Amino acid sequence: MAPRMVSFKHTLINSIGTLFSRITGMLKFTVITGLYGKSADPFQASFKMINNLRKIVGEGALNNAFIPSYQAVNQEDREKSFLFASNIINIFLIATVTITLLGILFAPLFVPLLVPGYVHDITRRFANAKLYETINMTIIMMPFVIFISLFSMAMGVLNSNKRFFTPAFSPIVFNLAFMIVPLIFIREWGTYALGASVLIGSMLMFLMELVELVRMGFKYRLHINLKDPAVRKFFRLFLPTSVNMVVLMVATFTSTIFLSYLPGGSFVVINNSFMINQAPIGVIGIALATVLLPLLSGINRKVDHEKFDRAINEGFRLLLYLIVPLSFLLILFPDIAVNLAYRDPFRLFTGDTGKYTPELLGLTSVLTAWYAVGLLPMSLNVIFAKISYSMSDAKTPLITNIVLLVTGTGLYFLSWIPSIGVSGIAIADISASWITVFFYIWRLWPVFKSKAVLDGIGAGILKSVLASVIASAAVYPLYRFVYQTDMSVIPAIGLAFGMTALFGGGYFLIGKLIKWEIHR
Repeated sequence: MAPRMVSFKHTLINSIGTLFSRITGMLKFTVITGLYGKSADPFQASFKMINNLRKIVGEGALNNAFIPSYQAVNQEDREKSFLFASNIINIFLIATVTITLLGILFAPLFVPLLVPGYVHDITRRFANAKLYETINMTIIMMPFVIFISLFSMAMGVLNSNKRFFTPAFSPIVFNLAFMIVPLIFIREWGTYALGASVLIGSMLMFLMELVELVRMGFKYRLHINLKDPAVRKFFRLFLPTSVNMVVLMVATFTSTIFLSYLPGGSFVVINNSFMINQAPIGVIGIALATVLLPLLSGINRKVDHEKFDRAINEGFRLLLYLIVPLSFLLILFPDIAVNLAYRDPFRLFTGDTGKYTPELLGLTSVLTAWYAVGLLPMSLNVIFAKISYSMSDAKTPLITNIVLLVTGTGLYFLSWIPSIGVSGIAIADISASWITVFFYIWRLWPVFKSKAVLDGIGAGILKSVLASVIASAAVYPLYRFVYQTDMSVIPAIGLAFGMTALFGGGYFLIGKLIKWEIHR
């Protein structure tokens, strides 16, 4: 048997780091919703807008263009790769400082356009207060753009040199800042403590990577040369990729606009349910894609297509083995994750759920189940995009995301149907994700039609589904007749972990019986 190409070690490092990052990420929103409840909506709205800029200057367009370009230089000369990285860092430092200053200056003009529901709400006084707070939050958090850009470029250098640990684990510090700062300063700063958390956390993330860069021997130079052939090659990939990310930003801004018209708490429940489902997407889909991008970027498919296709096949099989059972677990038993993330931690320390009411918890469970239907397509779309970028193809992700934007925006109008409400946002997101999966397959068919890629994928889906169904049947009696009764917090937490372990153990054993397992 040929040795594995997709490194378990590097994937595992990314997965574990992302796992702890997602766990602490959910805990931070447990703190936020427990302390602030619906009053966190202005923060959620403004952070949703600011965080979107990372699609271009963070782990989006910048990262997708930087890694293949850096890899090409690094394979020739390590010192030249440091000079190239310094060049890009300096260019983007100037750009992000400019974006930050413009964002601060024009926030009172563009923020009302992105939360029109706050402007036109019939309860004018309350709506104006939320709008005022959203504008102020945006101004406070704008420097986040600078630090997330520096973090992304540092991550690109480290990952390209097979250093995955620090980039994978540094977001944990970001989340810890989110929990500590509001707890300390809530009385003095109110919700603005959340804005301060964003700045402090992003600075700490970058500082952790900076230490690792120094240990690696990275040599920063105060150097800008726009005529460097490597820089020009980078921008040939970055510019269409950034247009692609702008399309994704518009899609997110569109959902923000629709959410601003929905009842208070809509930002909170959508964000919290999406966070739960982002955990497996990050731990599995994004972690795997992070390893695949530099691996595939180092293979010339025209010269060695068998090696390229085998790496993709290994990635897909690993994704299916892990993501399908998690989809079943969250679709059928969503309140297990919701309660562990947002209800039980607060009950454990305070005796109740704070400002996160049972109604908000129930709605979060409904939305979590909806988003779980999109776990597989959302993860696949991340990997499909990385495959495209590894082949210096930014056109396919761009066209695909335009399809995502158009279909998603059209379906967002479902949220205006009273009986559907905020669930319409989740339904629109997952429907658009499934449509784009099939569009990606069509666009990348020359890759997918390879026997090395197709072998085992179809059987893998069937075996994953079969093992997941049997594992779900084993858990259901405990869930329906014991867990869903009125339980105190300690037994509820214990039973939740027990059912999760039972599901995972059942899936693993059934997988071995039907010969569905991933070998090292």
